[in-house]
Amino acid sequence: MLFYLYVIHFIDFFYYVGKRKCLNEYNPWNDPYIGSPKTHKNKWEITKFTKVVIECFDSDEKVSKAETDLLIELDWENDPYCLNECCGGKFSYDANRRGALTKNKLPVKQSTKDKISKRNKELWSNPNWDKKEKILNVLKENQSKAVEASNTPEVMRKKIKTFKERKHQQGEKNSQYGTFLIHNLELRQTKRIKNGEKIPEGWKEGAIYDFDSYFERQKRKEERKIKTREKRNNLRQEKIKLYTEWYKIYQRSSFVEFCNITGYSKSQQNLCAKFKEFVKEYSPKCNSGKIKPQKP
Repeated sequence: MLFYLYVIHFIDFFYYVGKRKCLNEYNPWNDPYIGSPKTHKNKWEITKFTKVVIECFDSDEKVSKAETDLLIELDWENDPYCLNECCGGKFSYDANRRGALTKNKLPVKQSTKDKISKRNKELWSNPNWDKKEKILNVLKENQSKAVEASNTPEVMRKKIKTFKERKHQQGEKNSQYGTFLIHNLELRQTKRIKNGEKIPEGWKEGAIYDFDSYFERQKRKEERKIKTREKRNNLRQEKIKLYTEWYKIYQRSSFVEFCNITGYSKSQQNLCAKFKEFVKEYSPKCNSGKIKPQKP
């Protein structure tokens, strides 16, 4: 089995370097294979070219290395006339979309990446693309499998052990080490600053991540305060009215008679304290029941 390195020379100075495993019914010089480009297919169809066999090899490893060496020598990544999409290995749109590198870990040409990215964006935004739903279902299925696999007891024990050995997120390895959170209500922002830094004007210590929920909570809190204040005021007005009426009775009678009339069951001292709190005209009595004269 022969492997050979070849170059496709186009009439307009463009070129393509490739490798090929020669089938048994052909030899390198009569093999009709002319490459399998992914992003420049029309070039082969509309432009005249010549195929030149450079060298033959007895293994795929050797021909791959020779292809890589030649492309590097030609500075293929920066050469606008080079039509190669990658260097030294198999390549496809799907592999590039998954972030794969070429077989020998050399990079894919940036222009090719850009073309593939543009093509994929156009396909993804096309509502008539029949593979979109299938890809989404596969991604969801893979995600659910990954989540399920990562939550098994064995995997969790392994994670805990690894984190302990590496001291994951402990001390200085913690991404938040030596910082604290501050927020700005006007800008609706939360950020980190280093310990010891002065908190900027308009910012307060602490974190707020959902400002809409925060303002809604503050609104409800203020409404509760207003209702509580109103309730207290109403209750006080009721007590003022009640004790004012009782005070009139208290002025006309003794404490014993007052208790019989109103049903009051607490001490006279307690009653006088309530009069002092709720009755504006209140003047304390002496033990004999007479009203003490007010000091001038």
